Amino acid sequence: MSRLGEQLSESDVEAMIRAVDRNDDGKVDYEGLSLCVASVFALYARVVRIAKYCVRIVARIPTTDPPLRPRPQADRRSDPLRVRSPHRN
Repeated sequence: MSRLGEQLSESDVEAMIRAVDRNDDGKVDYEGLSLCVASVFALYARVVRIAKYCVRIVARIPTTDPPLRPRPQADRRSDPLRVRSPHRN
């Protein structure tokens, strides 16, 4: 975790191991780890569904802003930011 920039205390590491230790032997068990990963993915899936629902709701909200008008075109000859071709004068 320190390679990822996370500074964890000893109690943080112990809590992480306890979360995935199914038989209380102080070691990470495959079953506990797989259940933990599955619950994280399930939570992520719920968050994605909620976010998609919120986007649909926001898309239905009418706006009171005036429609955007196109910007007027500047005269190309007098545009100071125009890139000039090195082959033309």
